[in-house]
Amino acid sequence: MNNALPQPQRERFASGVTRSTAYRLRQLRALRKAIVDNRQKILTALNSDLRKCECEALLSEYRPVLSSIRFMMRRLYSFMRPQRTSLSFFNRPGSGYTIAEPYGTVLISSTWNFPFLLTMDALIAAIAAGNTVVIKLSENSPLTSEVIQTIVRAALPEDVAAVTWLDTEELLNQRYDMVYFIGSPEGGRRILAKTAQFLTPTVLELGGKNPAIVTEDADLYRAARRLVWGKFLNAGQTCTAPDYLLAHRSVVAELTRHMRNAIREFYGDNPQESDHFGRIITPAHYGRLCKLLTDGRLLAGGEKEPEERYIAPTILDSVDFDTSAVMQQEIFGPILPVFCFDTLDEVVQKIQKLPKPLAIYLFSEKRKIKKYFERTTSSGSFVVNDCVVQTPELHLPFGGVGDSGFGCCHGKYGFEAFSHRKSVLSKNPFFDWPFRYPPYGLWKTKIIRFLSK
Repeated sequence: MNNALPQPQRERFASGVTRSTAYRLRQLRALRKAIVDNRQKILTALNSDLRKCECEALLSEYRPVLSSIRFMMRRLYSFMRPQRTSLSFFNRPGSGYTIAEPYGTVLISSTWNFPFLLTMDALIAAIAAGNTVVIKLSENSPLTSEVIQTIVRAALPEDVAAVTWLDTEELLNQRYDMVYFIGSPEGGRRILAKTAQFLTPTVLELGGKNPAIVTEDADLYRAARRLVWGKFLNAGQTCTAPDYLLAHRSVVAELTRHMRNAIREFYGDNPQESDHFGRIITPAHYGRLCKLLTDGRLLAGGEKEPEERYIAPTILDSVDFDTSAVMQQEIFGPILPVFCFDTLDEVVQKIQKLPKPLAIYLFSEKRKIKKYFERTTSSGSFVVNDCVVQTPELHLPFGGVGDSGFGCCHGKYGFEAFSHRKSVLSKNPFFDWPFRYPPYGLWKTKIIRFLSK
């Protein structure tokens, strides 16, 4: 715990050393080496905190982080290069361009559900953009947070990147140049209230009730498998997981049958005995989810075990869309309510009743249906015929809208999130348009009128 935060990081940034491309690349290489050296510790910690098996941890956390570093290192020169722009007639002759300027000292407030991936992805972008960093670690995933602390301290000087366990809101009593927060909409509102006192630029990566829509023309077998994988990955504790399912009335019975089969195929007859199904992070989260199991009728799952914080992969139907507890909050667990629909307009109306989600998932083979939902819905991302796979995609921006957050991360978009895009305009010192200066006589007025058409 360092009560001096963030003063050492401010002083290091003020020295100007983090602005050079060579320095940023050295930090990224050191970070990559420390991650590779601690690979087994990372996997062990994720298994202890969230019971993630090795394959899930590698696919959803370790590998995406290494891909993110590699992506950033290969493209850093192009990201930092000034971007030329055209100029209006009034500013010619001259030249214009923008430069990516680091904010300064930034605060990254991490979360527990994908603690390694989300923390390191933000750190990579912040370092690549030339900032110094303070990382607030999550207490809910303590072993993974300790490994992150080990990696950061081994790779980066403390005045470049410091880690702390202090509460985020306490840390925000100090001024930062930018804040990156990962958490719930309720937490995001509290963070904004704190950052508003300093008018600090803030990126919020939040959650939301993400709908999955299955139309009557969808490939039901593949849709079911992809929905089960996306929903029950990390025991449903994924901000981009499908939160509720809307299926056409004519296919809902067959779809849910395929989903039950997929659950058995992926996790066995008793998922509690599976090495590939996770656990709920804390007793408080477990208790909250158990209360949601009382809604509707069980189509699959429903079993629970408090000592292990185990809740089986669960599918519910006969749930009231407007009044049930399971629809009043983001579930963030292995519970999926299913609803029927008859028309596409009905689906849009249901989605629009709720705050804008982080993602919308559509399973359909008709292009006109895809275009319809693109046009009539708003969400952080829109995925057709799959789910959750957009999360680690470095070539696409990842972020929310409205209650699901604002600002983007990943790849180039992460670099931009941690940079201020400064405009530069350079004018010819010898040439002046005479009509800009008063007094404005008749001929100047005619020219300005002509240019104003």
